[in-house]
Amino acid sequence: MPSQKTAVPDDGRQRIGKFVILRELGRGAMGVVYDGIDEELDRHAAIKVISPERKVGEKPDESLERFKREARAIALLSSPYIVSIYETGEWEGSHYIAMEFLDGKGLDAILLERRLSWNDVQSLGQQMLTGLAEAHAKGVVHRDIKPANIMVVDGGTRAKITDFGLARQGDASMSLTQEGSVLGTPYYMAPEQVEGKRTDALSDQFSLGLLLFEMLAGERAYEGEDVRGIMLKILLHPPKDLAPFLGFDVPTQVLDFMDRILQKDPTQRFVDLNEAAAAWSRLPS
Repeated sequence: MPSQKTAVPDDGRQRIGKFVILRELGRGAMGVVYDGIDEELDRHAAIKVISPERKVGEKPDESLERFKREARAIALLSSPYIVSIYETGEWEGSHYIAMEFLDGKGLDAILLERRLSWNDVQSLGQQMLTGLAEAHAKGVVHRDIKPANIMVVDGGTRAKITDFGLARQGDASMSLTQEGSVLGTPYYMAPEQVEGKRTDALSDQFSLGLLLFEMLAGERAYEGEDVRGIMLKILLHPPKDLAPFLGFDVPTQVLDFMDRILQKDPTQRFVDLNEAAAAWSRLPS
């Protein structure tokens, strides 16, 4: 989506492009996210802003490239289960992405609050599988699937995949890291990701499997005292036995599904997430 340069009135209100800023939503390593409103369309937006002056150590700043990569990745996608992008632009020396404003909770917060019912896991899981399959069909690999990157909206009934900052498009090379380095979140990495190998849609599949495990069990599949310990377990050991954690409402057929999606050998997983989504949909309600 092309960058926008919109003429706006100088009325004293804080703005980013054509958006009037209402409040700050949060800050992270990549920048600041604001709640803004496009008054012409009467539409809220989540506006992610990054300053080009930011450096990462003494290396050239990679944050801006990741920021642009996120915009390119999301702009390719149109799914009810993936956050939508409205526009990108530059405003007073900073780059921004204006995205769909999601009024809901992060899945990470929900998992801390309560144990999900099988009905919730089945429905949200189907949506995540479908949404990520749609991203893969457009050549976009997320590479950082985790609870914090899933927003649950519409009163807890819809999952939205967010934060494509580590996404890779098509067959593009890993321009943000050297081969052998690791991107992602340790608890939800695929074995090949732990080894620093090139990641693909099958790696996303494993990460989503670990997320589904946590939704089913109320615990992560792999735990450790430090990052190294977690990564070694993912690489060398099977996940926890899921069966003792399953609630009375969860069909035992889910165990075969989880065994397949969490195979350490990528070639032994589902062929793709379309196949996984179809298998998930056949599980009893």
